[in-house]
Amino acid sequence: MQHLVKVNEKKEIAVVQATIGFSNGPIWSPEGSQFVVATLAKIPVPGNWTEDERMSEELISISKDGTIKRLTHLTDQFQHVDIEGYRWSPDGKKIAFWVFVESIDDSSSGSDYNLAILDLRSQKITIFCFSGIPGISRLYWSPDGKQILTREIVDKNPKTNALIYDTVLINLAKKTMLKVAEATIPLGWMLDP
Repeated sequence: MQHLVKVNEKKEIAVVQATIGFSNGPIWSPEGSQFVVATLAKIPVPGNWTEDERMSEELISISKDGTIKRLTHLTDQFQHVDIEGYRWSPDGKKIAFWVFVESIDDSSSGSDYNLAILDLRSQKITIFCFSGIPGISRLYWSPDGKQILTREIVDKNPKTNALIYDTVLINLAKKTMLKVAEATIPLGWMLDP
């Protein structure tokens, strides 16, 4: 359990079961009024798994006063959901993240994490047919919030088994991906002064 505490008042304002890991953690909104975090969504899983062995996640936001709001409802539709690497858009209206889902009947299951965009106004999630590896394929929003820069695994070095990456640019409105550099790792956006 994670506790949100107002240190100056020594007052606990929220308690959540967040899933903080390699590519996850509390990420503050651009204006600083709330943060987003993945939290456990306890749902029973049919078959041999017990609830404790196979947990699913949802995104929640927590405001400075401790108000908790569930942002996603993926576990209403899927048996297993894993959310990683979430990042706010510069205007705070969207959240990009990697998502892995398994459906109860295996009709919507995948073997990869796919890029997803949550529109906070409409609560609509768009899942793109673009896969990445959370923690490795970090998401970088363009300053105008219309594109995302990340990396894609394209090959493996046969001698060293090291993965080879290309830097790609994803246009969210057109739902297209463009390779912008080969054998590179993006570090973010640079603007002219």
